[in-house]
Amino acid sequence: MNVYRASIDSDNLKKLSIVQPWKMVAAVALDWAVIASAIALSSYFGVVWFYLLAAAVIAGRMHGLGVLTHEAAHFRFLKSRKTADAIADVFFAWPMLATVEGYRQNHLAHHQHTNTDRDPDWAAKLGTTAFTFPQRAWVMSLNLLGYLLAVSSLRDLVH
Repeated sequence: MNVYRASIDSDNLKKLSIVQPWKMVAAVALDWAVIASAIALSSYFGVVWFYLLAAAVIAGRMHGLGVLTHEAAHFRFLKSRKTADAIADVFFAWPMLATVEGYRQNHLAHHQHTNTDRDPDWAAKLGTTAFTFPQRAWVMSLNLLGYLLAVSSLRDLVH
């Protein structure tokens, strides 16, 4: 196993660790504005190709909401954890059928036990074809297609 050393000094790490709620608010506002615009434009144009484009754009912004959920799970949103979780649930996590606390329990267990049998992500994916590397191009292509069609995402939710 490779051991990686921090390549950032403590002063810069402290600067990066300052909670800046306005950045999260700006990010979620942008995500929701893009989602609303994609819905409005696809409704206005009413053509299949525009609907597919809107679906791809919305999927990208939903991923952005997932990133914000991740940051909230690490207590990187507001100083008041209770308020942060309530706001993050409504605007970040619930639209993805999750809660910040539920994600936090799984994700922090992953950090605490990375790549061991007690890592929930590792245990769920270990030995599966999609997460065995190296892999053939056709396996990778099918896996990517599965995520594009949400089949792989549903599989991941079951685990």
